[in-house]
Amino acid sequence: MLIYNTTYHVLTADVKNFLIYVQEVLIPAIEGSGSLKNARLTRILSHHEDDSECFSLQFEVADSATFTTGMPTRVRGSMPTCSRRLRTRLSAFRP
Repeated sequence: MLIYNTTYHVLTADVKNFLIYVQEVLIPAIEGSGSLKNARLTRILSHHEDDSECFSLQFEVADSATFTTGMPTRVRGSMPTCSRRLRTRLSAFRP
């Protein structure tokens, strides 16, 4: 079992839209693949700036081979919604 983590840096003004996007679009799209399960979205308290907040989104996946099948397509499919809601005001960091 592996944990796939993405860390997001979000401007404070966009936090509400980011959370709606993640909960209503991104998590269902990713879990819909069947490869990634048990989504965990957490706020990172150790890194805080006045104008932004950080979040960690984690999924469990059986192995790296399972992760690579279908995952990129699912995420790309949800990006138009993200682009409309957040435009260029979101940074995501993946390994």
